[in-house]
Amino acid sequence: MTDPSPAAAPTADPDLVLEVDRRYLVSELNAVQEGLRRYNERFLGESPGRISIYLRRLPGREIVGGAFGFMVGREVFVNWVWVDDAARGRGHGSRLLTRLEGEAAAAGLTRVTLSTFAFGAAAFYERHGYRAIGTIPDCIAGFDKTYYRKDLVRP
Repeated sequence: MTDPSPAAAPTADPDLVLEVDRRYLVSELNAVQEGLRRYNERFLGESPGRISIYLRRLPGREIVGGAFGFMVGREVFVNWVWVDDAARGRGHGSRLLTRLEGEAAAAGLTRVTLSTFAFGAAAFYERHGYRAIGTIPDCIAGFDKTYYRKDLVRP
C-alpha cells in the first residue's frame, strides 16, 4: 500500500518523496491538517481550534455518534455528524448538532457551515434552521452534495 521509493515518485527536492497510502491514517491526517491550519492562519488569523463531540454507549463507552468541526475566523466548518443506525430516531443527532452550535457560540463564533449528500440529512439540517447555499451536482456516484449555513445566536 505504501511506496516510499523516490524512484517511484520523484520530486524537485532530492530529500522529499511522494508516498501513496490508501489507508486513512489519523496521525498523518492530523499532520496535514495542522500544517494547513498554520498556513491559513497567516491569512485568516489564529484559529480557535476544533470541536469534537461524542455520543457514547455505557458502560463500555463505545462511540455510537459524533460531530466534528474546525473553527476558522468566526465560523465553524463541520466535517462530520453521524449517529449509528441503532441509535437514530431518538433525538441524538439533534443533541449533537445543538451542542456543537452551543460550543461554537460560546467560543464567539457566529456561523456554522456543513454539507450533506442527497441521500443524507438535508431535511434534518433544514429543520434545525440551516439554509442551502450551494450544490455540487453529481458530486460522487451520481449524488448531489449540498452545502448549508446557519447564523448562530450568542448565549
